[in-house]
Amino acid sequence: TEAEDEKIKVNPIELSIFAHRFMSIAEQMGKVLERTAISTNIKERLDFSCALFDPDGNLVANAP
Repeated sequence: TEAEDEKIKVNPIELSIFAHRFMSIAEQMGKVLERTAISTNIKERLDFSCALFDPDGNLVANAP
């Protein structure tokens, strides 16, 4: 509702910082997975994806 939206104040600088942090975490997950994988699909074909989700299952960050 509009009343709830007015209560939420988003600092654009903090939003950008956390977005970059979460993206970096997802990218690091992919690097570790690639480095430690046994599967050919992961190690050679890079056929995987890494992402972070909130407790409700909503996507927070997804590594390309």
